[in-house]
Amino acid sequence: MIAPDVLHRLLADLEPYARLAAAGGLRAAPIEGRDGQGGASDPQAAADRLHDRGTLARGREVYRRLGRMPFAVRPVLLWLSDRGASRPDPRTAARLLAGELGPIGLRDRLDATTRHREAAARRYAVAGPRRGEPLTVEGAKAHDAMRGATTTEQTAEDVLVAWGDAMLRAAADAWFGNRTSAP
Repeated sequence: MIAPDVLHRLLADLEPYARLAAAGGLRAAPIEGRDGQGGASDPQAAADRLHDRGTLARGREVYRRLGRMPFAVRPVLLWLSDRGASRPDPRTAARLLAGELGPIGLRDRLDATTRHREAAARRYAVAGPRRGEPLTVEGAKAHDAMRGATTTEQTAEDVLVAWGDAMLRAAADAWFGNRTSAP
């Protein structure tokens, strides 16, 4: 799993681009004529604030650097930049990334196993033991089916998370120049 400090450093490096995009993108220019506007509704106010803090230039530099990244990791880096100031744990980031950008086959498999587990849980709720009554054979079979479905679902999710983690590692390696691949 990607180290939390590497993930958080990558998110911090990409954050100026997210702020730039939120302020109007690369075409945002500070200190332009505004036809008398000057309050909170001023469309350039956000760009001016970014310029004053130096974030505008850093955001543009991140954008230029993203253009030099290998094509395979660009979607991951853009996805991370959209997360702004969030600092998720690595497993959560890998799961969310894979849930949005992962291979359709892996996502469909997880969806199918989740539906199977939910159906098994409903069967167990019907056939399972009632208060004060012994467990029946039917209830025991439903319980075993539910546990098996839960294990299958967890395996499918682990495969999806492993894909997401591999993509996060590849993006970090590309961004930091392959200095972060130590386990």
